[in-house]
Amino acid sequence: MKISVVIPLYNKINSFKSTVQSVLSQTYENFELIIVNDGSTDRSETILETLNDDRIKLINIKNSGVAVARNKGIELASSNYVCLLDADDLWLPEHLCNINLLISKYPECSLYSSCFCEILETGDKFLGKNSYPHNYLGIVNDFYIEYSRSRSLINSSSVCLNKKMFNKIGGFPAGIKLGEDIYVWLRMAMLGKMAYSNSPQVIIRRNAENRTVNRVSNDILYHVTHFTEKKYHQSDFNFYQLNSLNQFLIKNIFVNALFSLSIDDEITFTKYLKAMKTLSTYNYYLLQLLGKFSSPRALKLLKKIRNNIQSM
Repeated sequence: MKISVVIPLYNKINSFKSTVQSVLSQTYENFELIIVNDGSTDRSETILETLNDDRIKLINIKNSGVAVARNKGIELASSNYVCLLDADDLWLPEHLCNINLLISKYPECSLYSSCFCEILETGDKFLGKNSYPHNYLGIVNDFYIEYSRSRSLINSSSVCLNKKMFNKIGGFPAGIKLGEDIYVWLRMAMLGKMAYSNSPQVIIRRNAENRTVNRVSNDILYHVTHFTEKKYHQSDFNFYQLNSLNQFLIKNIFVNALFSLSIDDEITFTKYLKAMKTLSTYNYYLLQLLGKFSSPRALKLLKKIRNNIQSM
């Protein structure tokens, strides 16, 4: 079975070649690689001139943002199963092999993913905890709850999408820079289950150039806004899904609100506080209390609390 791979590209000249090579080095070789050059100005795309592989397709578009670039690549994909990879991240050799095994066992899932580790801005490595054994290859029982517990469950460089189901949600929301990917995972989980390999086969390079987290400030994550402002039909969820989604949102808002406090970003903190009020009165007042009495010394403690919550 052929798997499609989509890489959105914008000004990644320092990391892009190693990213592409990590795809070409996969032990599973039946894939197409669609690279959507989103109007790069540093000539990142010229790196492909040194790579001779018929599986590579380069699509050039005017700069429109990562959501549009991903949507374009997925539209052009010839397979119903589309793996995403950011242009500064890496795959280890068995990633596509594991994804293929998951698809073969569970062809009707909406999402597939491999465990990933992160190289942080400091250069340290981080591997999030989860409840599955190292060799786990199977279904995630409650996606929203498991996603709230682990930073290593799903990412825009570890995910494989069921294209038919992806088309039903209308794709990645254009023009959004924060949380557009999480929004898609949450929506896709409404349509089908997720299959997961707990073998770490993806490396997220947080210390690479031009990461979104380094460019955007004073803004709330899109998925938080979407779901807390009720821009969806509760009838789309059964009782257990809705309860699990709300648990995910409460924890996710709490984590990101604490991060906003820890970097002294009161504007974003206030936005998260407002979002929390729609979901949980108790956590709203708790966040309000933390915001009111936080001090420069307490901000360091908040970072530790945030990290502990995220790993629970």
